[in-house]
Amino acid sequence: MHEDIPKTTKQVQLSATVLDVIDRMSVYASTVEDWLRIKTEALRRLPTSERAHFSVRDPYTKQQAINEYEAIFIERWYEKTGVRLTLHERAAS
Repeated sequence: MHEDIPKTTKQVQLSATVLDVIDRMSVYASTVEDWLRIKTEALRRLPTSERAHFSVRDPYTKQQAINEYEAIFIERWYEKTGVRLTLHERAAS
């Protein structure tokens, strides 16, 4: 399990579109704990302009990192569902 979720400064705000996606997803995915599953699902539902706020994998190590915007998304998810999302490192194939 990977626990490098950055502390948020609350200066970054989630858009109404992202909040709507969180609300809709929380209805059917409220028990999911894997951040990457929730992130992937959210990215499929968001317009390109909103996707730009999310992090990408490191091009060399292929490791995921959670940025401040995602940390706020994760906080909102927890407030909505009571489920703490975690970033699990995937085994190399």
